[in-house]
Amino acid sequence: MSIAATKSELKKMLDNPDNRVIALTGTWGVGKTHLWSDISEEYDDAIYITLFGRTDIGQIKRELLLSKLDKHPNKNIIVEKSISLWRKFSDLTGSDSSFKTVISFADMATIGLSSTLGCALIVLDDIERKHKALGID
Repeated sequence: MSIAATKSELKKMLDNPDNRVIALTGTWGVGKTHLWSDISEEYDDAIYITLFGRTDIGQIKRELLLSKLDKHPNKNIIVEKSISLWRKFSDLTGSDSSFKTVISFADMATIGLSSTLGCALIVLDDIERKHKALGID
């Protein structure tokens, strides 16, 4: 299939709300990432991350959240509110260090991940290059 035909088919699949997962496969260097780069501007809600070198799901969640936040017009306000919330939580726990070690700022950020991402289109690139410690499930 030509690049133009693949691009057209991919856009049709992305525009169909019944499609929940789409896998774009091909040998390394064939142009999958380049194809996505060509059409990504048409999908404002898309969040792209690479799995290259990622070792656990926590890293992926944080990167998804940061990528979504980076696109938000009020990202500075959200960051300030998140820091404020973490400080309030930290004050509530006082000197009880067990809470502070269990719940970090990054952990608090991922608590609201699903509500933050909403119905975003998530693009996971380089699945074949993920770290062996990260399971595909």
